[in-house]
Amino acid sequence: MFSFLRKTLDLRLCTAVAGLLLATVFCFWWYGSPKRVNEAMREITEIVDGIHKDYVRKNSYWGVNNSALESNKRLRHRGSQTVNAFGKPILVGQGENGDTVMPGDRTFDIVFTELSFGECVRSATSSFASPETLGLMQVKIIGKSEQVFIWGNKEYNLPLPEFQAKEFCDKDSKVIWTFE
Repeated sequence: MFSFLRKTLDLRLCTAVAGLLLATVFCFWWYGSPKRVNEAMREITEIVDGIHKDYVRKNSYWGVNNSALESNKRLRHRGSQTVNAFGKPILVGQGENGDTVMPGDRTFDIVFTELSFGECVRSATSSFASPETLGLMQVKIIGKSEQVFIWGNKEYNLPLPEFQAKEFCDKDSKVIWTFE
């Protein structure tokens, strides 16, 4: 009887561990799936298009900040924060903290924060349908260290290759896209 009880407990433990492992793999797949990455890139495109339309007749992006996201009902909102397809915060403005764009600045940033290593790599290496019409100037990764990738750079060129993103991404990373 004792051996039967021991086999039953072992079977239940193995089943629980296997279920937990399967659930973990599913979560990683779900949050890193190409569908989520494509949705995140669509969200960035929508934000950029909205800002471009709002500032088409102005000389700079003075005043662009997170309030540009609040009125967009197609984006996800969690409380007072706007989140991307990964469920992580989005910031809009200038720099990694999404500060308000100052007078005369002709660029603005969209920042994905709190990204896992995989989310950082997939976000940084994803491309837009037409980056030239969006005015994409550079992509910056803040993770293990900081690195800026720009068009035409010999060493750190856009579009960003996956091996270079892996070199700079880390857990709790940021990816910053700068647009003009």
